[in-house]
Amino acid sequence: MPEITIELNEGRSIEQKRALCKGITQVVVETCKVPADRVVITIHESELVNKSVGGVLFADHVPTA
Repeated sequence: MPEITIELNEGRSIEQKRALCKGITQVVVETCKVPADRVVITIHESELVNKSVGGVLFADHVPTA
């Protein structure tokens, strides 16, 4: 049974998560030759205040265009 763990920043809609899980499941089914009901996906969401890059919290980053 393939198990996939996805790490995401917060803010994705449930529709986006459904689409992501569906797409990943399709790839795993085709690649690993397993039924879709054997593919387990866990999504872990992080708040931007709990992650940093280069010593700066994601929440403090100024968006660039």
